[in-house]
Amino acid sequence: MFPHAVYIDTQLEPDALREKLRAWEPWSQRIEFSNGVSTAEFERRVPFSDNPLSKLRMIEREVDLSSFRGEPVLDIGCSAGHNSFEMARHGARVTGVDHNDRHITVASFLAGVADLDVEFLRGDAEAFSRGGFSLSCISARFTTCLIRSWRYKGRGRTFVPEGRSWSRPPASTLPMNRTW
Repeated sequence: MFPHAVYIDTQLEPDALREKLRAWEPWSQRIEFSNGVSTAEFERRVPFSDNPLSKLRMIEREVDLSSFRGEPVLDIGCSAGHNSFEMARHGARVTGVDHNDRHITVASFLAGVADLDVEFLRGDAEAFSRGGFSLSCISARFTTCLIRSWRYKGRGRTFVPEGRSWSRPPASTLPMNRTW
C-alpha cells in the first residue's frame, strides 16, 4: 500500500485503460486505479514517485482544503493532475496549468476517467498572475512551469493578491530533491 499514491475510481475495462496508459509511457508517478491497473506496471521515468501526493500532504498541513469548497483554485505546474484531483475531491473548482502538452493531455484524460470536473490548460503561469483564485499552489519544481516575470517572494503570497498561495520550498533546500 502506498499512502500517498493517487487512487482513481474507474469503470473502464483494465485492458482498455492499459492501452491508453501505455501510450503515455514513461510514467513518473504511481497512480492506482480501482480496476487493478497501476502506472507502476509500465515503463517508469527516473525518478519515479510511489508517493506523488506527498507534496499535497505538505499543503494540507498548512491549508484546510475543505475550506475552499466551491472556490476557484489554481494548481501551477499540475503535471498529470494528481494534486488537482485531490483538491477537486475536496470540492474546489480547480484549474491546472502546465507548459507541457503531454501533461495536459494526460491530466484531462485522467480527470475524465475519475469523473472529476477539473479544467486543465496549457500555458504560462504568468497569465494567471492577475488573480481570481482563492488559492494558488505551486508544487512542481519551478523548472516545470514557466514563470518569467513573477519573482518568488516568501511563500508566494504576492502571486494571488486577493487569495492565498502555497509553494513548496525551493528544491535545493529539500534533502530528498536535487537541483538539475
